[in-house]
Parts: sequence; structure tokens; C-alpha cells
Amino acid sequence: MKNFDLASVGKEIPYDIPNGFLSESSAKILGRISSYEKKRMMRRRRVVVMYYAAAVLAIGIVAGIAFYPQKSNQQIDYVLKHVSDNDLQKLEKTVTSDPFY
Repeated sequence: MKNFDLASVGKEIPYDIPNGFLSESSAKILGRISSYEKKRMMRRRRVVVMYYAAAVLAIGIVAGIAFYPQKSNQQIDYVLKHVSDNDLQKLEKTVTSDPFY
């Protein structure tokens, strides 16, 4: 192995780089970082909007179920009084033949 003395090398760079290479590289890197951050912020904003939309949808479903007008027994009795006996028998047959009844 060859003996190498670092003290004799000095502070010179042993290779040449084009003028402006370092400043252009740093500008390119900063540009990529800023575009990445913009994409990241947009993605985060989309996720937040989707969470809000899901929350509004869930609240709407719960409110719809809670405030949906239920038929009272009086309304059901009124309807049953005005249905013919033949139709009531068909309804009874349909309900009792239901396997989940």
C-alpha cells in the first residue's frame, strides 16, 4: 500500500466543478422540497375535507333516522279500516308465509 500524507494535499479540490453548479443544485433541491410540501399540504387538505364530509353524512343519517316521521297507531288503524277484507287476507297470507317472520 502506498503511503499517503494528507498534510501535503493542501486545501485544493482535486477536481473541477462547473460554475454555478452548487447554487443551481441547491435551488433545484429547494424547488423539489417546496413542490413536495405543496403536494403534502394538498393531500392533507383533501383528507380533512373527506373527514368533514363523512362527519356531515353521518350526522345527516342520524338526524334522518331520529326525526323521520313514524306512523302512529291511529294512522295504521285508519289505513286498515279502509282496506278490503280480501286485501287484508292477502296481506296476512304474505306475512305469515315469510320465512323470516
